[in-house]
Amino acid sequence: MRPDDCRLDEGMLGEIQEHVARALKDSGAEGILPTPVDRIVAAAKLSVDTSVSLDEGFFTKLYKGAGATIRRAVSKVLGLLDVKARRIYLDQTVHKKRQAFVTLHETGHHTLPWQRDTYAFLEDSEESLDLDLKDKFEREANVFASEVLFQGDRFRQEALGRPFSIKTPMDLSKMFGGSLYAALRKYVSTTEQPCALLVYEPPLQIVGQGLGAALRRAIPSTAFVERYGDIEWPRRCTNSTFLSSLLFPKWKLKESVKCAVTFGEEVTPCRFDAFNNGKYGYYVLAFPEYVRPPRRRGTQVTV
Repeated sequence: MRPDDCRLDEGMLGEIQEHVARALKDSGAEGILPTPVDRIVAAAKLSVDTSVSLDEGFFTKLYKGAGATIRRAVSKVLGLLDVKARRIYLDQTVHKKRQAFVTLHETGHHTLPWQRDTYAFLEDSEESLDLDLKDKFEREANVFASEVLFQGDRFRQEALGRPFSIKTPMDLSKMFGGSLYAALRKYVSTTEQPCALLVYEPPLQIVGQGLGAALRRAIPSTAFVERYGDIEWPRRCTNSTFLSSLLFPKWKLKESVKCAVTFGEEVTPCRFDAFNNGKYGYYVLAFPEYVRPPRRRGTQVTV
């Protein structure tokens, strides 16, 4: 299972949010929906090169003789920032909504001054970025992209007063111009409700084991962790696990599937909403059956 790639301490989150507010204001994108990513990129004095894609040919020219390293990179790299040229390259085969997030992620590498200065130094030296620092930079750029795309607290404000359901982030993803996955993550990370987002890979037939889906990532809300702690969700969903009815049928959207789940010693009636996103995986929103009514928009909540 992949680790959480968006978690930061409060001090760093606050610092990034200051740069996000400035980026939205300087670009004139604040309050405009869907979020005009092109304005933010232009205000950062960057450009997006859509004439090439991040395929094997591109990386072969960039890193001559790298061989197997190039083939591994092609399947993983969705965006690339050329610091000196102030140019962003994208995998053009990726869905347009995901490209928006990736574009803002690369913009974050340039906009956050400590990252920009570090990458500029590395390009002029023979040093490479420490893996722990690289992981930290990637998480910071992810948070920058999410905060810009969903315009800081605007997303949470729009969610208030709407039903607590997977349909709410589905609607908001269209409003803000982001992918459903990005909107679901934002929804879970900013809600006061105890809930968890489970992302499973598309089910596969494995010889001797039958149909199964591997857990890619589990993202609990703060309220969920405070109440239930760190839950060990099924790492692999098979016909014998309680999530099988959600993941294996050929449906697109399934809401309000009820199931009693034991968290530690507490048996909790839960609801599960699920969306089959095809090759991108299955998204499951899990939450106690009885959730608090959402507050009205405009109510101040500390997240």
